[in-house]
Amino acid sequence: MRLKRSDILDRSGYLFDSGGRVIGMEKDVRLDPKSLEQAHRYILLHSDAINEFRDDFLREKRRENRFRGVRGDTRTEHEWIINDFSEWLKNKVTRHVHDIDTTTEQGKLRKALAGGLYEHAKEVKGIVINGYKFLTVDRERNRTTQNSGVMVEADGQTYYGKVTNIYELSYYGFYRVVVFRCDWVDINKGLKHYENGGICVNFSKLMHRGRNLHDDPFIFASQAKQVFYIEDEMQKGWLHAIESKPRDMYDLGDE
Repeated sequence: MRLKRSDILDRSGYLFDSGGRVIGMEKDVRLDPKSLEQAHRYILLHSDAINEFRDDFLREKRRENRFRGVRGDTRTEHEWIINDFSEWLKNKVTRHVHDIDTTTEQGKLRKALAGGLYEHAKEVKGIVINGYKFLTVDRERNRTTQNSGVMVEADGQTYYGKVTNIYELSYYGFYRVVVFRCDWVDINKGLKHYENGGICVNFSKLMHRGRNLHDDPFIFASQAKQVFYIEDEMQKGWLHAIESKPRDMYDLGDE
């Protein structure tokens, strides 16, 4: 079924302020289990509402591993979270559901997050958020303008990519979040820094493609900054990444 809405609007109704103004049609889609797990894990890792559970999980894992004579470092603990946290959280909340005060907003959110994402989602081809108009690679094909270029800053590193899909996900209708699925340039093989501050990227060298469960192809729409790419005339396959400036919302058309 295909519908059209002029808005996903009211950003306050979305986790991580991720809601924006939809461009064009939207359709119902069903995400595969691996993509759901990747998106769900990304949301859990960024949600302050479950910090207490995350701390409990790590304490349990450290205790278990001490008995085995294993001391986990930061990298090891991150692996624990990636591999085991979402299932641990679901079991924890199921066992102690009556201990969660669902009359509070935090309690309701904790319960919803533990339950996991609904497999049915909305997919759109464009969205206006934070003064940027983003289109998917497919939507802008055969156009002279670029709106799929994206960059995000995380852990002191800047990542460059292109938006391939825009999804509105939900925790069974109670909480919604808009995410971008992106092709990300490999920061080790496909990124060049120049002394003048310039950046070149190569989209034949990608990372986090989503093939492996450990990959992180998703970001929140609200995290994205926009870039456009200009082909380097001297280096085949390499593109100069130029950061765009946000524009006033009224200045962004729906074309």
